[in-house]
Amino acid sequence: MISNVFKRAVFGVVLAAACASGVASAETSELRLGHQLGLGYLQFYVMHDLGLVQKYAKAEGIPDLEVTYKEIGSPSVLNDAILSGSLDMVSAGPPPFLNLWDRTKGNLGVRMLVALNMQPMRLNTNNAKWKTACEFTTSDRIAVPGVKTSTHAILLNMLAEKCFGPDKRNFFESLEIPMKHPDAVIALTSGKSEITGHFATIPYQNIELQKSNIHTVVSSYDLMGGPSTVTGVWLTEKFYNDNPKVVKAAYDAFAEATDIIRKDPRRAAEIYRKLDKSNPLSQQQVEQILTDPEVIYSLAPQKMMVWATTMHKIGLLKNEPGDWKDLFFPAAYKLSGN
Repeated sequence: MISNVFKRAVFGVVLAAACASGVASAETSELRLGHQLGLGYLQFYVMHDLGLVQKYAKAEGIPDLEVTYKEIGSPSVLNDAILSGSLDMVSAGPPPFLNLWDRTKGNLGVRMLVALNMQPMRLNTNNAKWKTACEFTTSDRIAVPGVKTSTHAILLNMLAEKCFGPDKRNFFESLEIPMKHPDAVIALTSGKSEITGHFATIPYQNIELQKSNIHTVVSSYDLMGGPSTVTGVWLTEKFYNDNPKVVKAAYDAFAEATDIIRKDPRRAAEIYRKLDKSNPLSQQQVEQILTDPEVIYSLAPQKMMVWATTMHKIGLLKNEPGDWKDLFFPAAYKLSGN
């Protein structure tokens, strides 16, 4: 009983207030989800294939919720979609989220609903001579999903400070080329492009490392001091408050999808291979990635404050959160985050 009361308090405060005042509360009839490509967004693929959001929406009394999924390779485009109202929830890495959280603080109030996973993002290169990432020069070009403010760009900023000191923390900015991960794989492995490095996520780093001429020079775990949240889901305060049942359905769907990935990686791999048409990996290869102890699917945010502190220090955030809960909606407060 206590558990049910707690859940209703977290997810249904607006609805309860409306009911108490005798005002009917009509929630959205459509949930529009946007995410990038790859295994960092595996929960979306599982939810899509199994109709999990619809399942939980029906349990909340919304039997005909329409759910759409859009695969968009650019974090900035996803953020623009939230600002324009063309998408309701989007997913990418912590830096693009923090940028929007900072910009909308006090107005749209964008915050995260859940984190999705932790994985070591790897900076791969096709230059056999390089042993460390500090050997990149101004003649090189590194593919990232977005320049300056993407997750990978912030990692390059951390790397530059580690390699060359704080005065040269922007060293890699002139080397960054915005490129979707599938396109970056082709550019790096073909050897026919200006691209000499790619800061990749799973499974794209794994695809690259199958080639004998590709190797890793640094990973995000090296720079972050261990596992850290790589992807999360965010939305506006208005959508969160106006649609408590839909938000709860989405939260429960993310939770079940995460549980499926952990307990049944074979099934999750099958779903991913069916829905992600850019994936060339076999069933066995995807399963190997999903069972890699360094790849962790979890709704609980980890090292969010490392991301926020770094971005504030280098001037990319005007506001600095007091703790991780400043960045999340109350639905996530029961999670063991940091």
